[in-house]
Amino acid sequence: MSTLGGVDIWYDEHLGRLNRDERGKLLGNFDAKDSILVVYKDGQYELTSFDLTNRYEPNDMAVLMKFDPETVLSAVYYEVNQKAWYVKRFKVETTTLDKKFSFIGDTKGSKSLAVTADRHPRIEIIHQVKERGPLEKMILEPDGFIDVRGWKALGNKLPFAKVKEVKLLEPKVVKETIKVAPVSDPIGIGTAETDEKEPVQLGLFS
Repeated sequence: MSTLGGVDIWYDEHLGRLNRDERGKLLGNFDAKDSILVVYKDGQYELTSFDLTNRYEPNDMAVLMKFDPETVLSAVYYEVNQKAWYVKRFKVETTTLDKKFSFIGDTKGSKSLAVTADRHPRIEIIHQVKERGPLEKMILEPDGFIDVRGWKALGNKLPFAKVKEVKLLEPKVVKETIKVAPVSDPIGIGTAETDEKEPVQLGLFS
């Protein structure tokens, strides 16, 4: 199916392939300049074409979506050089296709614990504040206090001695107020509320 001068692309999670036959989840309408963002569970991301011969391994991916340069990714990861856990929010700034970039650093031992493209993510972290302290649970909402930085930035250090488990929860639903102009209000000072929708996201950590 072609609309808006482009072509609609779906992703079949079972086959790990793109299609135009409305199988799986709709990624959006693509034209020649568009690409797909793939974020892997190992802490790397990649931009690819939307060629139907592409193969994406579902078990390896945290996110697969139509690439939008304004998309903000949120990640929790362990940085081995600092021996610490971090949370970061970043945009994809590269444009090269079919090349993987690591957003957790290249040092062996660093690892991604969770990554999401949700606009308002909620991340549950089971942790210990002290090395031999009790397990505690925190619900992290990065968009509330973490600045968006470059993909190479460390991010914000988490004050934990140990992280036992990280789980992505349902994102927060945020009602945004937009201005509309009622018929009786030519100046346009009326308001209306709308629910913000989340982008298509696939293969989240469990």
